[in-house]
Amino acid sequence: MARLNLKTLAAFIAAASTAYGCAEMPLGNSTPNNSSTTQKPTTEQQSVYRQLTAQFADLPIPKDFTMDVERTIVLGPQDAWVGRLVLKAPHDSSTMFDFFKDEMPGLGWHEVTAVRAINSVLTFSRLGRIATVQIHGMGSAGSDIVITASPERPPQMPGQMPSSMTSGASTPTVLGR
Repeated sequence: MARLNLKTLAAFIAAASTAYGCAEMPLGNSTPNNSSTTQKPTTEQQSVYRQLTAQFADLPIPKDFTMDVERTIVLGPQDAWVGRLVLKAPHDSSTMFDFFKDEMPGLGWHEVTAVRAINSVLTFSRLGRIATVQIHGMGSAGSDIVITASPERPPQMPGQMPSSMTSGASTPTVLGR
């Protein structure tokens, strides 16, 4: 399977946002909230959908989502991308919470923590990376989903200062006593 690089992904996003002239890009069979008919995705939308889901093969993607291209920023290769992926799904927040909680482990992610609330947050770990899934319910409009991925910081010993605070610095002085 061919890997998409950052330049290719940026070109897809730029082309899609230009082609659709708006901040959201529908990427599957979708029914607009103000319409009772199902719109078939164009060949171009299907192509972009396949390429983007291939780029994010380490994530489950809900059906009928749209990508908010103005709020999405992704850097790096397919299996180690970092950044923020913003999706909107026509499914309620409880359904989306269950979807990510159930599907992420199947792609090798280990749940770290999960909080189901008005604004739900799930955190997962996989191969030295952390993914945080934030889900905000928008009533009948579905859910706003923000997935942030970043490298995992190495564990610290209790009481140990992060290396960023000690590199090149003198030993801290303890005041008092």
